[in-house]
Amino acid sequence: MTHLSPFRLGIQARTALLSWLIATGTIVVFTLVMIPTQKRTYQQALESKAFGVAASLRDLQGSALVNRDYPTVVDHVTEILEGD
Repeated sequence: MTHLSPFRLGIQARTALLSWLIATGTIVVFTLVMIPTQKRTYQQALESKAFGVAASLRDLQGSALVNRDYPTVVDHVTEILEGD
């Protein structure tokens, strides 16, 4: 007499389980790889934008401080922030 285990999966159930495990594993690996890549890309984009804004303000700052034209600086910064 053969002893059958109480929890035995058929071929279809095993195939479905294996398919779900492969799909879930693929999604997990993709997520673990893509999130750091996207984070690094967004940080580089923000740094680039920050350097651009800083350079723009640096150019404007010299002439505005000599002429004491502070409203021009405020208008320029407002325009930069509205553009983004």
